[in-house]
Amino acid sequence: MTALTGRTIKSTYTDLLQVSNGGNGVDGTLRNVSDGEGTNSALQLSSTEAKVQGDLTVTNDLTVNTISFSGTGGFLQADNDLSDVASASTSRTNLGLGSIATQAANSVAITGGSISGITDLALADGGTGASTASAARTNLGLAIGTDVQAYDAGLADIAGLAATDGNFVVGDGANWVAESGATARTSLGLDTMATQAANSVAITGGSISGITDLAVADGGTGASTASAARTNLGVAIGVDVQAYDAGLNDIAGLAVTDGNFVVGNGANWVAESGATARTSLGLGTLAVENTSAVPAMTYAGTQSLADNIVDQPKLQDYSETVNAIGSTGGGTQDIDLELGNVITATVDTSANTFTFSNPPASGSAGSFTLILTNGGSQTVNWPASVDWAGGTSPTLTAAGVDVLTFVTTDGGTTYYGFLAGADMK
Repeated sequence: MTALTGRTIKSTYTDLLQVSNGGNGVDGTLRNVSDGEGTNSALQLSSTEAKVQGDLTVTNDLTVNTISFSGTGGFLQADNDLSDVASASTSRTNLGLGSIATQAANSVAITGGSISGITDLALADGGTGASTASAARTNLGLAIGTDVQAYDAGLADIAGLAATDGNFVVGDGANWVAESGATARTSLGLDTMATQAANSVAITGGSISGITDLAVADGGTGASTASAARTNLGVAIGVDVQAYDAGLNDIAGLAVTDGNFVVGNGANWVAESGATARTSLGLGTLAVENTSAVPAMTYAGTQSLADNIVDQPKLQDYSETVNAIGSTGGGTQDIDLELGNVITATVDTSANTFTFSNPPASGSAGSFTLILTNGGSQTVNWPASVDWAGGTSPTLTAAGVDVLTFVTTDGGTTYYGFLAGADMK
């Protein structure tokens, strides 16, 4: 309404709105709203409703109970939940919806077209759970080269072969073909040995090499060398059998004549009679004498009995070897019993220490006599193994000859010493 400030009602009458009701104002009857000159507006009012002829523009909140429309157009009411739509099918068409719009989410049936841009459809929902063919094959357990065999023309050849009993699949240079056992052996380069049983082998020619040594129990030698073979067969030369020797060959050719001896003649082994053998041995006439009637003998040179026993001898005109040491010259002087059992020596110059060596073995008695000149002229030391009468070594003559005797029965562990004669004149 136009403001009335500074104006009279009469001057603004045309700007006033009114409801023509004989001075009764707005009541329950819907009446036109007009200006002061009686020109109707697009608005009709009553105490309970309002009606607009034409467009209604609302710029703020509008609270109404019921709205009704006239003409061919109108609005859908929320409370009617689209039940006031004249044709649902036409409305879906107008909305650009297809037939899938009426399907329930838990019972969709798609009979054509295509689906793209969706999340990978899980295996549990009939999909592959993947966005690539490779991943789809893997998820389905059909990964080529892992779960299933990739297509191969050669495998296709094999698939087409008849599974004849005993046939083998063999390449012929172009394809895989089926061959019988005999033909397959030829393709393998096998010969007649291939058909023999391991427990019944018959080799009729050729050679065998590079195998494990054939055991003795199997007719072999169990060895790879001639030497080891001889050992395994119990004919090791020099252990089990005698090596060939020309001399032994000579002996093998000799007649086994009674009483003959095999003797070397400088070139070969020959057979000699006893008499000839004695000559070869250099034996004299004594060799044929009886031990109970040996004639008188004269010996020349040294006769060694090698510490053997001479039983019940009767000696006549015998002597002993003297080991003449001479001047001791001071220091250590050894007395070697193998050089003689009578020893002569002279002490001079300086202190002298005697040692004894090579006594008879323990259990045999050994003794020697020492003829010592001027023994008291210098200090004389005796071996610790010498036991003297009373435990004290004798006093020796400074200028003269003393005779001492020593005996041992235990291989020289202990010697018993005696002064047999002092200052012999």
